[in-house]
Amino acid sequence: MYTNKSSKLSILVLLLIFVTVFTGCIGGTTPVTTSIKVGIVFIGGLGDNSINDLTYQGIEWAETDLNIEHTELEPEEGGDLEVSLRNLATMVDCDLIIGVGFSLNDAISTVADEFSNTKFAIVDGNISDKSNVVSLSFKENEGSFLVGMIAGLKAKDDGKDTVGFMGGMDMPLIHKFEAGYIAGVHYVYPECGILSTYVGSFTDPEQGKELRISFISI
Repeated sequence: MYTNKSSKLSILVLLLIFVTVFTGCIGGTTPVTTSIKVGIVFIGGLGDNSINDLTYQGIEWAETDLNIEHTELEPEEGGDLEVSLRNLATMVDCDLIIGVGFSLNDAISTVADEFSNTKFAIVDGNISDKSNVVSLSFKENEGSFLVGMIAGLKAKDDGKDTVGFMGGMDMPLIHKFEAGYIAGVHYVYPECGILSTYVGSFTDPEQGKELRISFISI
């Protein structure tokens, strides 16, 4: 979960990426006098109170401060991500295209090769072998370490000896959250037990609720 402080930091990083990429587009440090077209592809849409909403806040700030205009696309579940990226590159003629979420990693890698003069950025992903792609990744383990410390201290104060961790998809990216959380708990409460599980989805609150209830009943 993102806190208000981390939200502001994430948005700040997004704005810095905009500035960096725009400078590359126009060359040198010449002030931007023409509007720059930015396209965004969201996975899961807005209203997630997380990475999509934070990105949207960042683009709204950039529209005011950096003289840009933006177009956003939200492919339907199972939709062709490459098609959305290509549409932004051709039909909208975007200078910068941002993919929000690691699931766009492969699609951006492919489309970036097709449009070498277009700048791309991926949020929460990593593409390091293409000169026209900027990657915005996070040290997930550091934030979750702090959350683990809070959970451990709370458990100790309440006289409890077990806390829980619930992840979305069982995958390396989320394992980093889990590792940081466990390290944080044990940093302040070495004897504390930790229950860990994965929902198998980022969009299944009912399953998450059932797993949380099962934790409480243990």
